[in-house]
Amino acid sequence: MASSTNIKVVCRFRPQNALELREGGDIVVAFDENLQTVQMKNSQAVSGPEKDGFTFDRVFLMGTKQHKVFDYGVKE
Repeated sequence: MASSTNIKVVCRFRPQNALELREGGDIVVAFDENLQTVQMKNSQAVSGPEKDGFTFDRVFLMGTKQHKVFDYGVKE
């Protein structure tokens, strides 16, 4: 049996829940177009290596269905 040695690092963001929506919670992250980098919207408050964001093999946006995450992680 062949085993895969590839490791993928992904990040999945959940949609806001009812309480967050009701209280007007803000989404505090922004995603780049290639869906690999996440950055804090208020980057002035962030210092150090985090100020440029976090890079992943793939970022899954809010509302992404679980099977899409699974398909990427296991099937691709």
